[in-house]
Amino acid sequence: MVVELPSFRFDGTTILDGIYLECSENEKVGIHGVNGSGKSTLFKTILGAYESCARISIDGDAYGGRRFHRIGYLPQDSFLPRHMTVRDCARLLLSRFEMKAGYLDLVSPYLDARIGRLASGLVRFIEVAIVSSMDRRVVIYDEPLTGLDPLHVDAVKRLLREPNRVHLISDHNFRDCIDSTDTDYILSGGSLHRCAKQDLVRYYTRS
Repeated sequence: MVVELPSFRFDGTTILDGIYLECSENEKVGIHGVNGSGKSTLFKTILGAYESCARISIDGDAYGGRRFHRIGYLPQDSFLPRHMTVRDCARLLLSRFEMKAGYLDLVSPYLDARIGRLASGLVRFIEVAIVSSMDRRVVIYDEPLTGLDPLHVDAVKRLLREPNRVHLISDHNFRDCIDSTDTDYILSGGSLHRCAKQDLVRYYTRS
C-alpha cells in the first residue's frame, strides 16, 4: 500500500502535511504521537471518510473516494449498536459469520449477549475480533488494546501479526503496540517520522 497526501486542512488549519507512507505486502506499521497529533485524522483520510487530495494504491491499484470495501477499520470509539447481540453484530458486519479461530473461543460465550450488557473492555475486544475477521488486505486499528484485560491483549497481539495483510496500528498502550509492529512512525507537526523502537520508548517516557 502507498499513501500520498500533500496536505489536509480543517477549518483553515493544516493537520497533515507531506504525508508519504509505503507499506510492503505483510508489513505491520505503528503510527504514534501525542493526543491531537492527527493519527485518527490520518486513518480516516486513508479510509476516504474525509474528502482530501490523498492518493492511495493497494496492490498496485489506485483508489479514490471511500475505500471501505478495501480497507478494514476499527475506529477509536465503540461502534457496535448496544441493543444488538454479539451474534447479530457479527452477521451484520461479516460477509460470512466466520470469526478467526484465535478470537472465536474467547467470544463464543457471549454470542447471545446484548452489547449494552457487556463490559466496555469486552466490547472492545469483540469489535477487534469482528474487524480483524473481515476479508480485507489492509486493516487500520485505532486504539485496539484500550481497556482490554491481559488475556485479550495477548490474543489481539498474536492476531495483529497474521501474514498476508498490511496493518496500521495506533494505541496509547505503546509497549504492547510495538510488540506487534515491524516499522514505527511518529506523527508530529503533521508529518510522519520513522522511528526506531528504542527511540520510541524514550519519546513516550519523555512525553
